[in-house]
Amino acid sequence: MLAQSVTDYELVIIDNCSTDNTRQVIAEFSDPRIRVIHNKTNIGFAANWNKTLSEIRGKYYKLLPADDLLLPDCIEKQVAILENPKFNNISLVCGHRDIIGPTGKTILKLKNPLAKGTNSARTALKKCIYRGTNIFGEPGNIMIRSELITKTHGYTDKYNFVIDLDFYLQILKYGDCYNIPETIGQFRISSDSESTSIGRLQANQFTALMEHLRREKHYNISIFELFIAKLMARINGFLRRIVYKFLL
Repeated sequence: MLAQSVTDYELVIIDNCSTDNTRQVIAEFSDPRIRVIHNKTNIGFAANWNKTLSEIRGKYYKLLPADDLLLPDCIEKQVAILENPKFNNISLVCGHRDIIGPTGKTILKLKNPLAKGTNSARTALKKCIYRGTNIFGEPGNIMIRSELITKTHGYTDKYNFVIDLDFYLQILKYGDCYNIPETIGQFRISSDSESTSIGRLQANQFTALMEHLRREKHYNISIFELFIAKLMARINGFLRRIVYKFLL
């Protein structure tokens, strides 16, 4: 994070009662851009992610979970889009990302299926439906306009396994999505990580989220699209388990 090509940002580290050497690692860094918050008790990851929202002081927001990485020019490229007056309608910026293993070796290079540049929220959601998954990427791959966050209900533990997608789709009610057609981040997995073992639960919660959005009516999800979402979520979950089994 500190190797970014831009320097004008604040890095807020929230230690949710880590049981490893997190405190010692943090103490090794002396940088005025770093602000550290230590939770007195472990409040769970959804509440901890919501705590990051309450600590925002900048124009743009990015959540970077532990172990995930940003390419050095990630923030620079995303900020350039959000600062451009031509893209005042953009609420969220994403891009391609790599899946890496425990040692940092690239396992998969994932290209975002969205078209280069501006995509409507409805178009982005339709891509999610027909792929049965979150096509935007993990939180570190996303940058959001901070001013829109107060219009959402934040992260909800109702959808723990698609918590990020739920949040993105709340944000996209207020603007379009911009896809940078380049790799900007890396998401780390291991054979014992939660990401490799939650396929079925993730599929069920993806379906539940789509059902909720259909009832909400903002995105006008049809009954056929809901059927496709359910089917593709299950297929996607199965394929993910197979791929991770043979690549890790």
